[in-house]
Amino acid sequence: MNSTAIPTHPILKILHQLSSLVLPTAPLSTAPTTTSPASFFSHVNNDALSKSALSLFLAPVVELIHHHSRNNDNTLSSSLSLYELEPLIAALSIFFCRLVIITGSLTSSPDGHTSVLGHDKLEFALRLGVACLLGLMAYWRMNYDLICSVELWSHVLPMVMGWFVNKFTTSKGGKKEKKKKGKKSSPSTTPPQPSLTLSIGLSTILLICPPLCLYTCRLFSDPQMLQSLTQNIPAFINDAFHYMFPIHELAASYEIISAFVSDKELLRDMLCHLLFVTFHIQMGLGHIGIAFLTSEQRRKNMLIRMDVENPNPALATKKNGKKKKKSEEGEESNDHGDAPTLATQKKFDPSSKFRRSAPTFIFFNVLPYMVQIIFFGNLNKFAFINVQNQIHRSVRIQELFDHDSHLTALASDGATSPDVYAGSMDTVVGTAYDIFNRKLFSLPKLMILPGVISRQPLLLVKIFPFIFLTDMLKGRIVASVTDKVEQIQREARDVNSIRQKVEQFDMKNAELLRRSGVGATKFTQRRWDELTLEYQAKMAAGDLLRRTRGYFLW
Repeated sequence: MNSTAIPTHPILKILHQLSSLVLPTAPLSTAPTTTSPASFFSHVNNDALSKSALSLFLAPVVELIHHHSRNNDNTLSSSLSLYELEPLIAALSIFFCRLVIITGSLTSSPDGHTSVLGHDKLEFALRLGVACLLGLMAYWRMNYDLICSVELWSHVLPMVMGWFVNKFTTSKGGKKEKKKKGKKSSPSTTPPQPSLTLSIGLSTILLICPPLCLYTCRLFSDPQMLQSLTQNIPAFINDAFHYMFPIHELAASYEIISAFVSDKELLRDMLCHLLFVTFHIQMGLGHIGIAFLTSEQRRKNMLIRMDVENPNPALATKKNGKKKKKSEEGEESNDHGDAPTLATQKKFDPSSKFRRSAPTFIFFNVLPYMVQIIFFGNLNKFAFINVQNQIHRSVRIQELFDHDSHLTALASDGATSPDVYAGSMDTVVGTAYDIFNRKLFSLPKLMILPGVISRQPLLLVKIFPFIFLTDMLKGRIVASVTDKVEQIQREARDVNSIRQKVEQFDMKNAELLRRSGVGATKFTQRRWDELTLEYQAKMAAGDLLRRTRGYFLW
């Protein structure tokens, strides 16, 4: 049987496709597909559904998916999947993010969380159920605002309910203490029953939170609201945001991309899907990264304690030997003394605990972290590759053959080829995406800072000005070096394009050069050598500048 044969069973086929993202054994297609998971529900027969025993449950579910699915639109771009694994990757990304993030683990705990299971089994079960629900919603390609509202509700509801319960019980307990002050209180054997006020308050929170979360998500996804918000922001705050973040550059990148992609709806769907997948995967990877660093630091602390508890093993061995001799002499001279046990004579090994915990650390911390970061990192990269390739095809093929004059105009330009334009667009897309990718991965670590600063306020006063100045200086250096690198790369691509066309022309007319004499051949050789040296010089300068810039990237 052929080892590269694709399974026919749907589940095995999906598992084979996911495994191919980690260890691909064949070319991976990035072409759009017309298949969609939500299209299954469009072919459901209502008569057959009414005869089913689960009709009372399935009918509302099917109607809800019909109404809120992105496939319900009439546009062609909405009815097509960007690529075959688009819904599955979206579902896995949000499932992974919601499963590994424990609500309030970074903001309330200084060390973050060290296990996906958490400290409460009920909380883990609820988190697993919400993660499965969000994954199904993403797999059925439901609207992003509805998915994000359910995700926001799953984070807000436990925090608000916990705050309300603590506030209510604290205030009620304080009043009881004032009344019973000076009296002996007998220990209560039965827990107090929840009062009517507490039950009404929790019920009100349960009813209000879902519509408020949905309204918030739809409000901040409205372009007009965002535009009015940016216009009403004070000027100094707006300038500070533009100074700290490359907003102008990102806006220019989007304008360049949208100028070459004619289907604006398709471009919007691609960018929304890429942002959705990148945000959830990078947030999840950031959280498990914090958990791994915490467990790794515990291992390092064990090594430090070994050195502190036993700083000089040779001296400790000599002391143990002397104590052993004295104990033996005392045993012979003192008949009523206690006999030394084997535990006191046995040499203490401070590294035994460290060595015993090594397999546990490897199998339960290192390997799971490695598997997760490789698998979900590849999912994120594959989503980006599909979006980048779609934009690449729009520039290189669709825009070029949109009109007959475009191909003629490009052929008349001797220094530019379709590969140069498409390569430049790949650079724009990759550079803009890397900014989001790095910042979203660092966002969970930045969420720890408020808790650290609240415990050490002087740390902010002492370190923040220095960090701000060094970051400002680093940003200036990176910006200037990046501009120079892009200029050199652009010049190198132009020289390389000219060199390729000159070489192709000379190779095509090699017989004419031979008949023209020795001077023509020498001139051709000198021309090739000049173009090659110029291209190599520009590439060397660009490589060194990129290496220098790599030390300043953040």
